[in-house]
Amino acid sequence: MEELDLWLLRLENCNKQSKIPNKLYHSIKEFIQDAFVYDFNLIIEEFNFYYELPASIQNKISDSLFKTFKRQFNHFFLNTDIGFQHQLIVNMYCRIYEPGKVLVNYGAKLSEMYFISSGSAVFYDSKGVTPFL
Repeated sequence: MEELDLWLLRLENCNKQSKIPNKLYHSIKEFIQDAFVYDFNLIIEEFNFYYELPASIQNKISDSLFKTFKRQFNHFFLNTDIGFQHQLIVNMYCRIYEPGKVLVNYGAKLSEMYFISSGSAVFYDSKGVTPFL
């Protein structure tokens, strides 16, 4: 996460009169790295100033922080507007499921979608017996 290091250095350079103490710097870095690996919407939950930023800055932050995720799902994001990508990603929730866990029952109406970043899912027919796809 060298980009995070650069961001923290830029933040530190904005206020040259006082530097971020080394221990605090590493705590911030570790917290942000862990948070964004598991919880994309942390940026809107924890940082009140975020929505005060212009949309162009929000989009740049989103592009920088979630570049790997967007690359992983490039087939989904390829022809979409940057604002749509940004809003979708920062409102995502991370969920980790145990193998064999039923995520959605057959015929259930959904109000959300799933991006599977690791592992796999099995889809069954209406009787819940035969895998398909």
